Amino acid sequence: MASILRDKSGLKGEKIGYGNEKAINQLLAHHAVIFSPRKKLVWVSANPYQLGEFVCYDLNEIFSDQRLKNGKFSKLELNISKDPFLDSEEYKNYEHYKRMSSEVNKAIDGEIVITSDSLSYYQSLNPDFWLVYYQAGKYYYNVKEYSKAKIEFEKALTKEITTIPDKKNVEKYLYKTNKKMK
Repeated sequence: MASILRDKSGLKGEKIGYGNEKAINQLLAHHAVIFSPRKKLVWVSANPYQLGEFVCYDLNEIFSDQRLKNGKFSKLELNISKDPFLDSEEYKNYEHYKRMSSEVNKAIDGEIVITSDSLSYYQSLNPDFWLVYYQAGKYYYNVKEYSKAKIEFEKALTKEITTIPDKKNVEKYLYKTNKKMK
């Protein structure tokens, strides 16, 4: 069950980018809980994003006088270890991508200027996620670099876009970009 709750991929294991809403684990939730009703066991995930260790609690003990005597709450031997993804380069890249997203958004809003190299690096941090290409496209569109914007919107459309309205936004920007290029 923990591996299901930690699944960051799309259907049939497809790479759809970290943080994609179509994944079971969108790398967003604080906690997850697993129950074994018959055994009266419950596992609660540690952060971040339910990727940390799942700590096991025996409800029989928690609601008994025994717990009051020994003060033990968890069953360490039944804990589920943290997801190895937490120690991966991909996870570090994802965290860097999230931090860099605010800078890219400021650039889209015209508050700062960002280089093409920075945008390429941003995309390399989460290369399977449609949003990094859409954001780059919006930046290039706003600074009137329409040929670059077109390439980025076309790339975004090759990825698993989260919602129909999101896909329509990408298509709308591509249409507007193509009109500007005529």
